[in-house]
Amino acid sequence: MAEVGREMRALLSRGRAHLRAGFRPQELPPIRPSSPLDLRGLSLLHLSLLTEEGERCALCLVREATAAAARLRPVLVLHGTNASKTQLLESGWLQRLARQGVLAVGVDSRHHGERMKPPNLSYWPALVRAWRRDEPSPMDAADTAPAEALRAHPFMYDTVWDLMRVLDYLASRDDVDTSRVGATGISLGGMHAWLWAAADPRVSAVCPAIGVQSFGYAIAHDAWHARAASLAPLMDAAAADAGRPLDGGVVAAVWAKLLPYLSTHFDAPYSLAAIAPRPCLIVNSASDPRCPRQGVEQAVRQASAKWRGPGSDNLALYLDTSNGEQPLPADQWKRGHVITPAMYAAIDLFLTHTIVHAHDSLPPNLPTDSCSILIPYADSASSSGGERDGSAGGGQDGS
Repeated sequence: MAEVGREMRALLSRGRAHLRAGFRPQELPPIRPSSPLDLRGLSLLHLSLLTEEGERCALCLVREATAAAARLRPVLVLHGTNASKTQLLESGWLQRLARQGVLAVGVDSRHHGERMKPPNLSYWPALVRAWRRDEPSPMDAADTAPAEALRAHPFMYDTVWDLMRVLDYLASRDDVDTSRVGATGISLGGMHAWLWAAADPRVSAVCPAIGVQSFGYAIAHDAWHARAASLAPLMDAAAADAGRPLDGGVVAAVWAKLLPYLSTHFDAPYSLAAIAPRPCLIVNSASDPRCPRQGVEQAVRQASAKWRGPGSDNLALYLDTSNGEQPLPADQWKRGHVITPAMYAAIDLFLTHTIVHAHDSLPPNLPTDSCSILIPYADSASSSGGERDGSAGGGQDGS
């Protein structure tokens, strides 16, 4: 599946290759959190850098103050929809990781946090504009395409490009050791972490939370409703443009326009396979209707063929069952699309094991209890798992 990673990088880079030089970093003023930050023994730096013409990515770097000059390995932590890196600080997650000895990097995704233009209004209009845009997408545009035409994928792909640029920048700093790089995120951030790891082989280990899903499976099995509801302004506009109520065909058309190939050969069975043999722990809620369990298990099982041989024990699915073992109805997504303390503990342990202690394997002591299931995939793959069929597993029975 190395070709999937190359194709993803080609899609993301088309028209942007000339922007790879010159980050023009700028230090930003301190944020104004809604609650006091626990920064005891830590240093915090806010800055922005150029990721493409007219686009600056805001990030924060958190490290132990006693390691101010040390070369630390970075872990990029990515927030969910309508959240920001500020909330990652307010929750204490970045600080907790920094105290484990890494450089914790919080990143604002496109149209979120300090990147909202104007504040509170930019994300949904950007998605609708991308849906209604007539210009060719970046995969078809010439390298000289206008900068605005390149911003055709504000839902995920543009932020994945930004993450590649952030890592380029971190690699240029004398106080960062990019020989090992970790990635994690929640919900939208989990999707960003997953796709970034698939596209960028420099990511050493990845732990996406409540983000991995099979878009093709959801369309084929009429399980798209909860995910579509998370993008209601976009889906409402698409249905209005189609002149009919929202259905699977409209949702599939939106994915094809905003996320080319993500319901086919960039879907989870193939993009997860592109991560092999690097350590990958997928942390989901079994009851989450936005990431239907059957589709996720099917995708991970299919992708696991690429973890055979060396690294065969580097892939696992951690399912929290505290709200049930099967997906809830779409209108109850708030009960299922959650991250629990046990899930955070599994993520932190994974990152400490793979980045701080530099193990190329899953930690042997992942926490499990009566409300969680750990599914390892060592040597469990089907022989057909690595083949592309263009359906992303959607035509198979997920029961």
